[in-house]
Amino acid sequence: MRPSLLRHKLKLELQTPASVWFRSEFKLQLASGGVLVLIAWSANAALAADRSGPDGIFTNTIGMVMVQMPGSYWVGKFEATQKEYEAVTGKNPSKFKAERNPVERVNWHDAMAFCRELTRREKDAGTLPAGFVYSLPTEKQWDQFVGDANLDDAVTGRFADGKPLGPLEVGSRKPNQFGLHDVRGNAWEWCLDAFMPNSHWKVLRGGAWSVSGPDNLAVSARLNVEPETAYEFYGFRCVLTPER
Repeated sequence: MRPSLLRHKLKLELQTPASVWFRSEFKLQLASGGVLVLIAWSANAALAADRSGPDGIFTNTIGMVMVQMPGSYWVGKFEATQKEYEAVTGKNPSKFKAERNPVERVNWHDAMAFCRELTRREKDAGTLPAGFVYSLPTEKQWDQFVGDANLDDAVTGRFADGKPLGPLEVGSRKPNQFGLHDVRGNAWEWCLDAFMPNSHWKVLRGGAWSVSGPDNLAVSARLNVEPETAYEFYGFRCVLTPER
């Protein structure tokens, strides 16, 4: 008889407020007729929030929806909104103001400061698992979660008679296969990485409402920008990831 591997998951909530764990049980059928049982425990950050839902999706204390990705991290379903940014920082630097629009006119340092403060708040609220932080995505993560996002579902070229119209409300267009909206278009998204090794300049990915040229709309397009720069087409998306 060939060994067969069966996996069963049972949720067990521990008493510590920031911990919800999964018990993974592996049963190996032995040729002798016996069964070898292997048990592993792993923390699930998505279910650490009180408002947890199915499929590894949860909403944190400021209303930001996080989607679980392969590789033990979570990514924002939407670009960070003006409402979320103001809830954490007390200010809204955006030119095109609307609560559900992506926050814009934020530089790299602004975005990272938001992530650090959000991490602190979620930790104080008991909804952040040990060793996890909110951050900007690495380019490797961005290249993963852009998925099958295409330009047909992207907010780009938003001008009327030469007048800029600005971004649309997040989630106005169809999501990609991971359920993420506006990974391409709406606002350029800051990444954690430098543009090249030992460079001070940072990377923006994804294109924006202001872009219509094919080069900047290519999924591979990378903007090389000083981290102090902020325009009305620069925004960001958070990830919840193991602390680096």
